[in-house]
Amino acid sequence: MDCRKCSKPLPDGSVFCCWCGAKQQAEPRHYTRRPNGLGTAFKRGRTWTCAVVVGWRADHDGRLMRVQRTKGGFRTKAEALAACVTLKDQPLRGPSVTLQELFEAWLPAHEARAGASTIATYRSAYKHFAPLHSRAFADLRADDWQACLDACPRGKSTKQDMRTVAGLLYKYAYDLDIVDKNYAAHLFTGKEKKGTRPPFTLAELEQIRQAVGRMPYADYVYFACYTGFRPTEMLSLTPASWDPAHRALTGGGKTKAGTDRIVVVSPKVVPILNERLAAGGSWLFPRPDGRKMDEAYFRKSCFEPLMESLGISGRTPYSCRHTFANLLKAVPGSDTDKAEMIGHADASMTKYYQSADYASLMAIADAL
Repeated sequence: MDCRKCSKPLPDGSVFCCWCGAKQQAEPRHYTRRPNGLGTAFKRGRTWTCAVVVGWRADHDGRLMRVQRTKGGFRTKAEALAACVTLKDQPLRGPSVTLQELFEAWLPAHEARAGASTIATYRSAYKHFAPLHSRAFADLRADDWQACLDACPRGKSTKQDMRTVAGLLYKYAYDLDIVDKNYAAHLFTGKEKKGTRPPFTLAELEQIRQAVGRMPYADYVYFACYTGFRPTEMLSLTPASWDPAHRALTGGGKTKAGTDRIVVVSPKVVPILNERLAAGGSWLFPRPDGRKMDEAYFRKSCFEPLMESLGISGRTPYSCRHTFANLLKAVPGSDTDKAEMIGHADASMTKYYQSADYASLMAIADAL
């Protein structure tokens, strides 16, 4: 055998090297492992911090992540480990509960009552409250929340989501007797800007129809205007989504009401659908190479170039959905069925998507 340190030859079975004295067989180290669920301790600066897992939550990709509760300031590791037992059993009560602790306790319970897309929206909005994460929730006031909304670089929709998250956390904290007042009830999210997603006029819709077969992706846009799918929903449709017996597509997934909803396809766009089915592939509305198209690609490489070619300005991919809602106004039928087709929980949201026009108002005036 050779020495494990100096590599000189040694008699077999040697315990020490006769040349350098190195021990030839290291004794195995014995590690003590704490049982699962009892927590752990780590050093942070000059003090020790204990941490215990109090639950699990799913991230936006569906992967489970630990929800931990921590407490620091211990002088030794033994003190921190001893505190793990009381920390895990400590209820979420009292004025010292931080915004971060409250959010991590509230989110797993709320996930069962909301769609995955809604939860992802809440997580994204919550990140803009980063300056408040470590502060005691009971000490937060309207000025603290408003400062985060004012500093948010995103638009009105994100700020409205931020106000919604704050309001839901106050309801949860109220049930736990942490607070007795909602300081997020009157947060200002900016001036209302209507018309940011205006629908296509009938003349513009006719332009798009005439462009089908002549201009790239005109069929995609025209199909969206007559089905009401959100861009991501339409781009997620597969051949299996089509039910030819009932001339219906099953798709959607942003909200509970919109998930796997049934949309009966208008005869005006059935030829487009048949052409897409005949093309084959995994997706009904794919990229040129057959891969799944995402919303960003559809907007930048399909929708905007088409609008520029047609001379139509001030429209977004969501204008197709608002156009569908406007077309529903002139169609006889119950508000419940119309809300079902567009994927709304009730008809009030569908009416929000619809805009007034001179023809509709004139028809009402003429009927007086």
